[in-house]
Amino acid sequence: IYIQSVSFSATKRTPKEQEMRWQAYCALSFGAKDIQYFTYCTPISSTEDFKDALVDLNNEKTERWYGAQAVNAALNLMSDAYMQYDNLGAYTVNPTDDGFMKFSNQYKDFDAIEQVTVSDNRPVLIGAFASDTAEHSRAFTCVDLGDPGLDVALPTEVTVKLTEATTATMYYKDTVTTLTPDENGCITFKLYNGDGASITLGN
Repeated sequence: IYIQSVSFSATKRTPKEQEMRWQAYCALSFGAKDIQYFTYCTPISSTEDFKDALVDLNNEKTERWYGAQAVNAALNLMSDAYMQYDNLGAYTVNPTDDGFMKFSNQYKDFDAIEQVTVSDNRPVLIGAFASDTAEHSRAFTCVDLGDPGLDVALPTEVTVKLTEATTATMYYKDTVTTLTPDENGCITFKLYNGDGASITLGN
């Protein structure tokens, strides 16, 4: 899937790092295996108004290039684990009336998660995954659906009640963290608007 990294009309703003991260993790939640940028170099066009992409017309790296590098590093960190799983589907928790949160055939039968609770009832996207060959047979992604274009980072606390898992490994930005469920079988982690995380579950 191509994610947007450049403005090419008055209604298509140039994404910041967090907006590219948001696009990437949304794509992963639906099972994307290959993510590319539209565009890497700034196109020369007589029909569309392209702004500077990751690399400008003078072949200089822009702010977007450095943002993409941070996103790429996070994806690379979790890619070996992620690629072992097949996507089962995705679903939203606390969706608003915004059109982009509405999609048909939301996945309702993910046996690894009993309940997802989010602070202030903020919306998140859950991608469900399973594997017959990975060390742990279930995994999921979680994406904060708050506006990633905001200049203020708004914290969201996500609590996931697991069905059976006794351990969880979370891949978040440049960090891999082991999460231990509490006495109620819940793991809790924090995301910010536009953030995404990938979590594998084990027993």
